[in-house]
Amino acid sequence: MIIKEELNNWRENEFQWLKATMHKKQVEEAIDLYSTYSDVLNSKEKRELKKLKKKQYHFIVIGSTKKSK
Repeated sequence: MIIKEELNNWRENEFQWLKATMHKKQVEEAIDLYSTYSDVLNSKEKRELKKLKKKQYHFIVIGSTKKSK
């Protein structure tokens, strides 16, 4: 039973991680799109770009990091 619970916990964690990764990529793609066409954005779209950039700063990076030399 313990192995089944651990497996379920692992799969749930993996699902949450994949969902967060997908959301992060969607935000990054939207920022790229808005940034590419920034010269033709109306004020509402400019506010949306600002919100997306603010949201992007709040993403937490989990995993190994490499030290720069």
